[in-house]
Amino acid sequence: ATVQVLVRVRGVPREAMDPVVLTNSVMEGHDAENKSFEVWGGESGWEMRWAVVDDVPWLVVSPTNGSSTGEHDTNTVRFSTAGLGAGTHFGVITVSGWDSASGVWASGSPTQMEVILTVNPLAVLQGSVESLAQRAVKGGTAEEQSFEVWNASDEPVGELDYTVSCDASWLGVDVTSGTVGNERDLIRVSYDLTPLGAGQAGWRGARAGAV
Repeated sequence: ATVQVLVRVRGVPREAMDPVVLTNSVMEGHDAENKSFEVWGGESGWEMRWAVVDDVPWLVVSPTNGSSTGEHDTNTVRFSTAGLGAGTHFGVITVSGWDSASGVWASGSPTQMEVILTVNPLAVLQGSVESLAQRAVKGGTAEEQSFEVWNASDEPVGELDYTVSCDASWLGVDVTSGTVGNERDLIRVSYDLTPLGAGQAGWRGARAGAV
């Protein structure tokens, strides 16, 4: 007698993820925005179970496990970075997948994604003077004065947006807003003496503020 034996060789899922490098940036003292990545069971058509772990305390991935029969599962990466200092920080997210029926590791497992986080130093608006003083004769003119503003943060110095405003009608500035980094912006201050009588001189202020 002849016995026919049929052997079915079961394939294993092929693990895949995208991207393989995740980058993010944030200002010092703040949490970076969420990012995401995808995990899927590849091309074999078999169900793959997967689990995710990370190696740094400032990363939180959710969900941390799941299954895929080829569809792409989206994972959210949350960043708890408010306590990190300025500079570049690195982490690794590892995905491990296995065949749900046999427990055999998926092809290509584990896969790893490098996380690169840049923490920019907190912007510090600095001015060249704290006050300006001016004298003029009634009915005359007052000479223009100036001051400088720049970003005095630690390296690497990023860009800082600022605005300039005056709180007196007899004061004027030639720049009302701008962006500075290492360079300095010159702000010219002009005086209109028309509404001022004798003895009415007084500094009210042209103020620069970061935005």
